[in-house]
Amino acid sequence: MHSTIKRMMIYFQKNPLLLVALTFAAGIAISAFVPSPGFWGLALAFIFATVLFLGSRRKLSLKVQKVSQISIYTCFVLAGWCLGEHAAVVPAMDPSRFIGQEIEVEGTVVDDVKTTAFGYKTILEITNPVQGKVMLYLPSKSEKPQVNDILSGRVTFNELSSKNLGFANWLHHQGIHSTAKGQEFKKIGEERGFLAQLHNLRNSLSNQLASTFPDAKTAGLSNAMLLGDRTALDGEIRKDFSATGLSHIVAISGMNFAIIYGVLNLLLSPMLYVRRGRQMRTFIVVPLLAFFALLTGGNPAVVRAAIMLGMLDISQSFWSKNNSLNALATSALMFLAYDPQSLFTPDFQLSYAAVLGILLLQNPILHYLHVRIPKFPKLISSALSVTLAAQLATTPFVAWHFQSFPTYFLLANLVVLPLVTLVVQIGFAGFVLAWIPGISTAWGGVMDFLLWSITSLAELMAQLPGATISAIDSSQVGIWVLIGQLVAGFGILERKRIRKYISALNGQPRIATPIVQNFQRPAVAAAVVAGCLLAGFFAF
Repeated sequence: MHSTIKRMMIYFQKNPLLLVALTFAAGIAISAFVPSPGFWGLALAFIFATVLFLGSRRKLSLKVQKVSQISIYTCFVLAGWCLGEHAAVVPAMDPSRFIGQEIEVEGTVVDDVKTTAFGYKTILEITNPVQGKVMLYLPSKSEKPQVNDILSGRVTFNELSSKNLGFANWLHHQGIHSTAKGQEFKKIGEERGFLAQLHNLRNSLSNQLASTFPDAKTAGLSNAMLLGDRTALDGEIRKDFSATGLSHIVAISGMNFAIIYGVLNLLLSPMLYVRRGRQMRTFIVVPLLAFFALLTGGNPAVVRAAIMLGMLDISQSFWSKNNSLNALATSALMFLAYDPQSLFTPDFQLSYAAVLGILLLQNPILHYLHVRIPKFPKLISSALSVTLAAQLATTPFVAWHFQSFPTYFLLANLVVLPLVTLVVQIGFAGFVLAWIPGISTAWGGVMDFLLWSITSLAELMAQLPGATISAIDSSQVGIWVLIGQLVAGFGILERKRIRKYISALNGQPRIATPIVQNFQRPAVAAAVVAGCLLAGFFAF
């Protein structure tokens, strides 16, 4: 036990920001259940930690230095505790304070406008006479608003629906505590500024894509994958991608961002042969990453990827050092300091869990595959290890938030991800080269074929038996399919040990004991994999 704690301390010393981020997040989590000690409690803890830290610099005892370190991390817990509680307080003039009332309001549309069976829905940030965000519902007879439109009209405020508690909880942590049913709204202006111009640019690119593809489904999928605009994404495609574990590809995510980052580095690689070329490339790449993050809506996955990749690029260019965990922790700290309540949202949890799983689990899984199956193609083993590492880390969160699990996630990702990489690379190349005669037509044909292939494969795998597990139930086909995959995979990886064990049992039963001992580590590994895959379902 002592050696384990010592190894953990050494690990955190190598990645100090990781422990800072964890303690800060722990404080925010505590704020959801326990009232914080307030500003003065944080101030006293900070003074105490500062005194101890300054004392430790004067070569005082080792115990004082350890207490100083602990007190500093305690300060981050308290800081997260106070910020989390403050962010959860509903302001006095928030629309949720006026449930049931009909009020004339003015506000700005701040989210994509989605078409529903009954009309339109979007997020309206009200500025007068109350202040706050609401989920606005408009009837179909109303004129469809656009993002950045400033609207005026009468609304009736209502409580968030209890039919979908997961969605209501997500809205609550986005600072949306009520809905608003509007009748007749009129546009009285349009928001100006840099972000508004970026959204107009995204709309222009989105319209360009929509005009390129004759099929509305293909156009909606291309907008979602390249620009993060999911307003025109077909409902059947959403279901198929959700059932096969491919939901992350229908929006700009960290994976898409990493592909774009790789393309930028490849295009600017000639600069490496120039004096100070690496630093000059960083000054081009990092602003482009920030620009693209804002262009695509700035969701948590994109912001996390932008900060992390930007920090890694800067550290590599100026200090020749890379520490992925510290970069990930820094992006989490910045994001949580700006919006503490995002800790409780599925977007944040899934985004950071996936990257953390890849950083911690990919190399062990990849090494295991290379040792057990030396002739296995490296390209496939790399994709397999990344997919499995991300899925292992995110499964408990997926099960908790969505109460479902895609049985064929591994197969789907192995088949579809190479096509997704091509779509992202060719898609952004098309934005740059579309002005060349003949390029636009050829580009549209290639993209149409790739997007059709992705949707067809997702639809095919979504129709396989037991494609989705909705809860722990031994009668479900999906449970047995998943167990069968685990057993088959373990049997393939450990086939030599199994043959040796069977032959030993048939010939000399007494020597089975040491062979069983040799099975302990792989058996534990298999148990951990199965436990991670199924743990989240026991909450239901």
